[in-house]
Amino acid sequence: MTPSAKLLPASIPQREKTLTARVQLAVKAYVRLWGARCLRFGQCFFFFLPIQRNKLAVYLHARRGYGCNLKYIVEAVLHSNPAAKVVWITPFPDAVAALCARGIRVVKLNTLPHWWHQFTSKAILISDALPASVRLRRGQIVMNAWHGGMNYKHIGPKYCRFDHPAQAKNFAAVNVQPHHYFSGSRFFTEDVCASFGFDPGVFRPIGMARNDLFFADMRPFREVIRKHFGLKTDDKIALYAPTFREDKCEHFFDLDVKRFLKALNIRFGGHWKLLYRNHYFVPSSGASSDMIDASSYEDMSELLAATDALLTDYSSCLWDFALTGRPSFIYATDLEHYQQDERAFALPPEQWPCPVCSSNETLEQHVLTFDPDLHRKRLETHLSACGSYDDGHAAARAATIVNAALTS
Repeated sequence: MTPSAKLLPASIPQREKTLTARVQLAVKAYVRLWGARCLRFGQCFFFFLPIQRNKLAVYLHARRGYGCNLKYIVEAVLHSNPAAKVVWITPFPDAVAALCARGIRVVKLNTLPHWWHQFTSKAILISDALPASVRLRRGQIVMNAWHGGMNYKHIGPKYCRFDHPAQAKNFAAVNVQPHHYFSGSRFFTEDVCASFGFDPGVFRPIGMARNDLFFADMRPFREVIRKHFGLKTDDKIALYAPTFREDKCEHFFDLDVKRFLKALNIRFGGHWKLLYRNHYFVPSSGASSDMIDASSYEDMSELLAATDALLTDYSSCLWDFALTGRPSFIYATDLEHYQQDERAFALPPEQWPCPVCSSNETLEQHVLTFDPDLHRKRLETHLSACGSYDDGHAAARAATIVNAALTS
């Protein structure tokens, strides 16, 4: 989802702006729109370049590192098709420089190498919107693996508020209907179809590749994460992973970390440590001394696999972690404000798999009275009601689709 679009409830009126602010907004919107159009137009002069079969251009949307669904799909593609040429395109090439040693070419976004490889690739794999500078060619196949199997919050133009018409045009240009849209659940497919107006026939009910590891032995990840953060082998891990807010600032919502960890100690026993993972839209992390900052760890799925209990708010990691069956808690002190001023919910909070805790007191109470059997039943009901497609084989199914596209 492009940052220029604000996903807000349709009932929220557009805020009044001064004349100067409106002019600045219009200029910025038009610069972004026409800048992207000029870049795409310039690529018309390179139509003579042949499209290379078996060449895959990969865009990990606005994220550092090597992770999310794209990592696991690329791994499966290279395993099943060693001849595939993979180009990892990113704004942060230094973060994935090690991929070069494995034969994956790394190029920086919006550079000549980027445009060359994108323009000559047979297939393009993304996890969100296309970069604005990408011009698609006839014969290229676009596949969207998205970055969540379940959208608790609405996505798409139906729920966006654009402050200027140029923003809407740019949004439409980067959110084109792909040839293949990998879906993690029936709910996701239906909601995205309704919001974007996409053809239901492009959706592939294969599950999320990054969630495959939850169906295998997760003990190795526990060892890796504990070693990485200097934890003892008998330490239990709680992960706090809130989603972003519109201001892109860090918020802890007065979470009483010591109180939360004490409640975990009393209810589950052992010695608990709290890892903190901020959203990638949030530029910095100011984790307190009571937390261990895990924001720079590039693979969220590995963190979840090592986690004994999850604390989140409106993040789709709640869906991913449900597959482990482990304790999870929702801490959301700004539920009403979020729903009214930030994002509309695609699924009402009362249908989420965990009760919403609006204060430290209610969070403590839910931890101390946690019923594992009831929790497991709620998770199973939630996954079933939303039509989860995850079964541990999503990456292999995605690789089959990608390889077919590369050789078509």
